[in-house]
Order: sequence, then C-alpha cells, then structure tokens
Amino acid sequence: FASVSDQLDHQAHAIWAHMEPILEQTSILFPDSTAIHFFSDSPSSQYRNRLNIYLFKTMMPTFFPKLQNMTWNFTEAGHGKGPMDGVGGTLKREADRKVLHGSDITCAKDFITKLEDCKIDLFEIQAQRIEDLKSHVNSCNVVPIPGIMGVHQITWQISGVMFARSLSCFSCPTTERCKHYN
Repeated sequence: FASVSDQLDHQAHAIWAHMEPILEQTSILFPDSTAIHFFSDSPSSQYRNRLNIYLFKTMMPTFFPKLQNMTWNFTEAGHGKGPMDGVGGTLKREADRKVLHGSDITCAKDFITKLEDCKIDLFEIQAQRIEDLKSHVNSCNVVPIPGIMGVHQITWQISGVMFARSLSCFSCPTTERCKHYN
C-alpha cells in the first residue's frame, strides 16, 4: 500500500487521513481482529504526540469493532527504516523513470495514473479529508501527555485504559503497567 496527496501536511490528522483507506481494507480482510500493533519512527509532529494518540484511541475501534487491545510502538530516530521505506523508494524510482521517458507528473492523480502498472496499491488522499480531520482534532480538548518524548509504547485496551511505557513490552498485558521497564 501507498498513499499520495496534493496536500503536503504531515501532522497527526494528515497521517490518519492517509491511513484510513488502508485500515478500511485491512478491516475487510481481517474483520475479527482483536489486537493490533503499530510500529513507527518517532517524529513528534507526526506520531509521538497527543493528537496522534487521541486519533489512535478513537478511530481504531471504529475500523475494528472486535478490538480488545492495541499498542503503538515508537522506534528511535534513524531506526525506523523498514519495508515502507522500500515501497516509497520503489515508487519514487518508477516515477523518476516515467518522467525521464517524457511523462509529466504534476499532481497526486497523475502519480497514481502513471504508476498504475506497479504492483503496489495506491490511494489518493483528498485535501478535504485532511482538513476535515484537522478541524475535528482542533475542536477537541486533547490534553498534553507529559513526558511523551520518553515514551516508546502506548497501550490501549477495550475499557479505555491506556498506559505509556518507556520501552516496548509484549510480555505484560495491555491492561496493566509493565513490570519489566516501568
């Protein structure tokens, strides 16, 4: 999967607008999912912030009604490279190749059209959806999370209880504080 948009915003609301079509497809493929784990790098403007955590806890249960628990795990800066970077690199190389052969790619729609022969599912994210999510989070009184820059795992469980852990732990249940690191 990959998503593209003419809107260049990278804040939490934009990240969730880009994740929505992927979450929709995933929820169709795995409707009985009870646990989900996110892994991301940790730029504070994108992932490690109160608005992302708010959207995480409020939006995920709407996609996965049987969800019982979930975690968001933040890697250290420079340690988040993975398959998603390979997907982005592949798309960039293919777009560069198309441009070198005379194609014009001036917007997200052009990008998707020119790269439709790739084996990667591409989604266009409309600027209006990003703005709608921005308005939504701006209308909510989301309180700051003290010490969030020292957090490496956020846990959530169905009762709504959340924990912030200094290190990721998959041995302790999401329903209690980590016995190993906190």
